[in-house]
Amino acid sequence: MNRVLICVSTLLLASSILHAADDAAGTFVGDYTNKAGKSGRYELTLTPGRDGNWTGEVLAVLDGRETRSPMTSLKVQGDTIQAAYDFEVKGHKASSRITGRRLGDALSGSFDTLYKGKVVDTGTWKTTRKK
Repeated sequence: MNRVLICVSTLLLASSILHAADDAAGTFVGDYTNKAGKSGRYELTLTPGRDGNWTGEVLAVLDGRETRSPMTSLKVQGDTIQAAYDFEVKGHKASSRITGRRLGDALSGSFDTLYKGKVVDTGTWKTTRKK
């Protein structure tokens, strides 16, 4: 009997984790603010794949210009995400790493921006699911 309960509990837990990850799918719109207080529009689109791998895209408004970037990595586990993407600003190539947590229809977190392998900026972002 204990074995059956353990198996059922494990299956229910795995199912709830997968369902939570699927709930992260969609487009989330909001803004970012860096350590200097500069802010702009920020949009994340998260798409689950059939094989469990996720893809995503970031739209950020940097110095008044929209910049779209495909995510180079994206991990969704339960209500948390980790992602990275490359972008260009003022002719310079940089990359950002983000981490975030979903609470209902809100997704928020922090970012580090790297240029030539060194962190040059940090900040936070907050978004809400686009309806």
